[in-house]
Amino acid sequence: MSACWFLTNVCTNERSSLTCVDPFEKLMGDDFGMKKRLAFTYNTNKTGAASKLDLHVGFSRNVLPTMIHQQMKFDIIYVDGSHERIDTFMILRMHGNFFKIMG
Repeated sequence: MSACWFLTNVCTNERSSLTCVDPFEKLMGDDFGMKKRLAFTYNTNKTGAASKLDLHVGFSRNVLPTMIHQQMKFDIIYVDGSHERIDTFMILRMHGNFFKIMG
């Protein structure tokens, strides 16, 4: 639901976009993960701003290095993910690579 809130309340400029990383079925098993992904797609489509969504399916530890290599930059980073110590440390450590200057 946080993606829906960002799409509705933050990504209001026509050039705005929202990038999400979620493992969906890779983490939760085929059935539950697939249902979660379908619900995510349904809910983000209901916002009317789903075209602003850039979804990366996978674990942050696998997706973030690729995003760094692609030199992706962001104004805001919101983390709502794993609470495992190693995952949290890695995500926080890598986020400095993503901020735009004056973002």
